[in-house]
This record gives sequence, C-alpha cells and structure tokens, in this order.
Amino acid sequence: MTTPHRFYGLAATAAIATAAIATAAIATPAIATEITPSPEASPTEASLTEALAPTALDHFEASAAATRADALTPTDSPWQQATLRLDATPTDSPEARRFEVAQAPYRNSAGRRNSAKFSYTGIGGAIGISDDEDETNLGEGGFSILGKTGLSERFSIHSASVLGDNSVSTFALTADFPIYTEGSVEERSVSLVPFVGAGIALNNLFKDDSQVGFVLTGGVDVPIAYRLTATGRVVSAFFGDSTDLAIALGIGYTYTGFFK
Repeated sequence: MTTPHRFYGLAATAAIATAAIATAAIATPAIATEITPSPEASPTEASLTEALAPTALDHFEASAAATRADALTPTDSPWQQATLRLDATPTDSPEARRFEVAQAPYRNSAGRRNSAKFSYTGIGGAIGISDDEDETNLGEGGFSILGKTGLSERFSIHSASVLGDNSVSTFALTADFPIYTEGSVEERSVSLVPFVGAGIALNNLFKDDSQVGFVLTGGVDVPIAYRLTATGRVVSAFFGDSTDLAIALGIGYTYTGFFK
C-alpha cells in the first residue's frame, strides 16, 4: 500500500522529468535540410566570374559618347529632313538678304541689272507717222507687241508687231550700246541701252496678200526694275514702193533669256 508521501514523491519526479524533456526540445536547434540545386540551375564558374568581375569606368564613357554620336546622326525620316532644312534656312539679316539678291543672274547687291544681256516681252502702242495710201497698220499705228532677245552684251534681236487688218511684224538684228553706272562689274547697273539694227518685215502673214520687206529700227531700252524695262523705238518698214514709219512705245517683262 502506497503511502501519501511516496505518491507525492513520484509525482514530483515525473514533473521534473517532463520539464527537462521540454527544455531540451526548445534548446536544441532544428537541423536544416540541405537542398541540392539541379545541375541545370547552377551557374557555371565562367558566368560567376563574369558577373563578379569589376566594370571599368571607361566602358560607360564610351557608351555615352556612342549614344551621343548616334543621336546626332541624321535620319531619313521626313520629320528629321524638315528639321534640318529649317535649321539651314538663312536668317533675315540685311547681310543674308544682300547675299541672296547677289546670287540672282546678272543682278547686283542693290537688286538692279548689271548686264545688258537680258530679254523682255511687252505691250505698247505705235504712232504711225507715214503718209502713204497703201500704208499698213505700222504706218497707221495701233496696239503693238514689243520684244527683245538678248544674244550677248552687245547684240540682240528686237521685234515689234502692230496688230490690225493689215498687221506688220518686224525682226531686226541690233547692235547694243549699254551705258552703265560707275562701279565694278558686279556692283554696276545698266542705266540704258541704245540700239540700232536692220532685219525683215512681214505684212499680213498667213494671208494671200502677204509680203516680205526690209526694216530699219533704232531706239533705247531703259531697265526701270529687275523685271521691268521701258522701251522706245523708231521702226521703218519698206514693202516695194511703200514705206511705213512709226514710233513704238511700251513696257516689257524682263528675264534672262536662253542665251545667258
């Protein structure tokens, strides 16, 4: 028969043993299970060496320089080409305008023509001053078309046509005597160009009673602007025994012709 004292002693011993086991379980660290990576996932020695290798600073500098160079390289896109064209547009400074004006053919920096080698086509009127019963529209006067084709600085072809029922057209090879302002060849300007010459006269062209005659002419061309020329001339046409004489005045649009 167990006594109460012995029962209490066994209970105390069991409690002490249980506490010791619990303390040992808490104090003992857990053993980690070693996980071996698969061969496919393990980095090679070469890749680890490359990843851990130090990167030189000049690598970044060269890359930045290459990036800037690529950014400055023009592309073939329409936007890029338009931007480049806008950047290349000359300024509106007086120096730029004078340079642009000077690039026009036969034009000085003031915008005036510096050469007599120019052509024009214009309109005007003819005043007939002949007194002949068989006179043509040249002798009677009327609306006229006047022109010049510059061949060189000293020679040109001057034309005049007086329209009507008895129209006349004249074409004369003329010698020109240009008068310039003072200055160099580039900076001078043409003041006026007297001319004189001879050629052929055509009466009622493309009609049954058409006739060909001889013409004498002389006059002066006055450039009043780079694109405008005033002209005045005396035209005398000879058709057989008939002589028609007129004074023609007009203004023409001026350009640099085919013989520039």
